[in-house]
Amino acid sequence: MSKDSNQYQLVLTEVKKRLFNWNLNSIYNLNSIYYFYFPTLIICFISYVITPFTADIRVFYSSAILADRLSGFPYNIDASWEIKPIGNRFIVYFLYKFTILFVDINDKINFEIATKIIFSIISLAVILAFVYRMKNIIEKYSITATQVFIVTTFSLFSISHWCALQAEHFCVILILLSFYLMLSKSKILNILSGFTLALLFPIKGITIILALYSFVAVYHLGEDYRKNLIISLKGFIVSMILIVSSVVFVFPYALYDMSNSTLYQNTFNDFNIISRLILFCTYSIQNYPHIPVLLPSIYVSFITLSYLIWKKKFKEIIMYSFLWSIGIIPIVVQGRYYAYHYFPLVIPAIFSFFYFKYIFKELISTLNKKRLIYLSLLLFFITCGALYVATHIGGFGYKINHNFYYIYPGLVAIVDIIFSIIIIIKYNSCSSDGIKEHKIIHILMMITILIWVIFNSFSGYVFKSYYNHTIQELEVMQRLDNRYELSSEPSILYLSCGVCPYYFNSKSYCRYYYPLPVQRAKYNPNLYETQVYKDTFNCILNYSGEFIIVQTDWFDLNLEENKPIKEKIYSSYEAIDETPTFKRHYIIFKRKKIFFKSSIVKNIQR
Repeated sequence: MSKDSNQYQLVLTEVKKRLFNWNLNSIYNLNSIYYFYFPTLIICFISYVITPFTADIRVFYSSAILADRLSGFPYNIDASWEIKPIGNRFIVYFLYKFTILFVDINDKINFEIATKIIFSIISLAVILAFVYRMKNIIEKYSITATQVFIVTTFSLFSISHWCALQAEHFCVILILLSFYLMLSKSKILNILSGFTLALLFPIKGITIILALYSFVAVYHLGEDYRKNLIISLKGFIVSMILIVSSVVFVFPYALYDMSNSTLYQNTFNDFNIISRLILFCTYSIQNYPHIPVLLPSIYVSFITLSYLIWKKKFKEIIMYSFLWSIGIIPIVVQGRYYAYHYFPLVIPAIFSFFYFKYIFKELISTLNKKRLIYLSLLLFFITCGALYVATHIGGFGYKINHNFYYIYPGLVAIVDIIFSIIIIIKYNSCSSDGIKEHKIIHILMMITILIWVIFNSFSGYVFKSYYNHTIQELEVMQRLDNRYELSSEPSILYLSCGVCPYYFNSKSYCRYYYPLPVQRAKYNPNLYETQVYKDTFNCILNYSGEFIIVQTDWFDLNLEENKPIKEKIYSSYEAIDETPTFKRHYIIFKRKKIFFKSSIVKNIQR
């Protein structure tokens, strides 16, 4: 028995030795690991580029297409309505005009790929400029330009279709560009950085808060850069005055549209900060697959803040918390919690990776293995509780197939994070060489890549499910266009979510090519008394063209307030096609033939 016990102890010791004391240098060799990252970035880039537009982006391009059919640039962009403010419309319009130089707009699949390639090239140029400018600053923290390039590039290109080309995406690129301009020795470039940040206002209004990322970060870089900051602030103030003046006095619809958008989104209705913060946390659990860098950065931030609190580093706590708060404020104020609203959080997420690397040695010496294991277990139980709340409580319940979507991959990533940390600590306590602090970046990147592979890569759950149904919709809409020659119509009444002008080359009879003032009134009754509701409702009733396209899952004809619209449609039009796509249900109405009725009337009059 004693002999068996001794053998058991020897085996157990050997298992521990092999499990925790392996030589990780071969795995994390700097040169070899970069050979892994760059092919991964290329695959990530291709996956990002070939992912089709979302319905939101097609709605943006509907506005650009309709604006292009109006005369008088730049007022045509203002006249062509979209719920996003005029700044976002300008960006999309310029992308549209540049892309059609290379690809025909009617070739939708290649047009979308070309658009993403063009924007990706712009994004890569901005990232390279950002890394180039940060190089001298980060060297004293033992951070390499290559590391910053890899983490930043993967963070921006690993996102799902739901976040790409949204207003927040444009804002993040402008913020990175502002760093390059603000840290320059040229005063002209410093002034331009202020103008760049001022552009955040007309893109979405509330996104102007994100300008604080640049101002706060440069301020904390020290005295050497505060002169640049002052010059940039002057450029920002002057630019804001010019932009606000343009919105108020130059573009007649701009301010009106921005004001009305808050009514459509119920931005300030029932504003309760506590409930909105709870919803923010709940949706964070649901939305992390769309922004892979977000989940590991949240865990890293939790550990970092625990360490800073333990060490009573209050200045660092305030700075660290404030960086995250800058991105959280617009999400909470908007109160919609769409995945792309979380996209600006990639900026503090990237920072949290490198700050964790910076404090790693000191953290290891402060928090022993036992404390880290307790911390990991605490994170695990908090996450399980959050996942349960997100999927079972408060109206966020999902069917079992959706539980796989949120829980299973999430737990895989979480377990990966927890055990990576435990292995690091155990290895440092048992091995003489230990893991160097730069290798923590590789572990965090591996976790981020894992989440991307599960969700947004070619084989990812989000990518495959979305790609199949959006391609099917493109094909269905093309067949409808060919069958009924919808593109040859001078104008059509669209009672749909806004994608139809993207598919059909016909003008919208109403300015609101997706009649949001009427559609959203049932969610915000205050709209019923507004002029925009009355004008849009009357426009619908006054239509006498050949075709009406109704998306029945979006525009409720059976609503009591919409009864006059329903009566008009069914009295003067007949349904000629009822074609569902994967997510939407369209009915095409055509005006009834009345020539025989007219001849009868004439005979009676005789």
